[in-house]
Formats: sequence, C-alpha cells, structure tokens
Amino acid sequence: MSWYQVSDKTVKARKRHHCRLCSLGIDVGAQYLKRSGFDDGPFSFAMHIECEKHTRGWDEYDWEEFDSDEFRREYL
Repeated sequence: MSWYQVSDKTVKARKRHHCRLCSLGIDVGAQYLKRSGFDDGPFSFAMHIECEKHTRGWDEYDWEEFDSDEFRREYL
C-alpha cells in the first residue's frame, strides 16, 4: 500500500507534542500542523508550521529517508 495523505489541519495544541520533522517539542497552546492519512494503516503526526514549510518540495522518497538530526542541521 502506498502512502496517502488525507488532511492537513492547523490546530492549537491541548497537550505537548513532538514535531515529526525536527523532533523538538510543540508546547501546549502553540499552533501546529496535524497531518493524517494512510500508509500500512492510518497515521497522524504533528509538525511545527515552520518546519513543514521546508518539506513542500519533498517527494515520497524524501519523507522515507529524512533524519531529524539532519533536518535540524539543515533547516534550523
């Protein structure tokens, strides 16, 4: 089964999350992007809005191969 994105929503954190891209925390009350979809099953993850902006040109390979440490070094 291939990766299928269903939705992106900008939401306000009601609990602490970790950004899927940089692995840093998303604090309670902060705005973040919640992405959901299907891969081998349903998925949902949180991203800083600023971090997600760096992925807009990514393809499926980029998502499969990225590393949070490298992401932080390159973009933060």
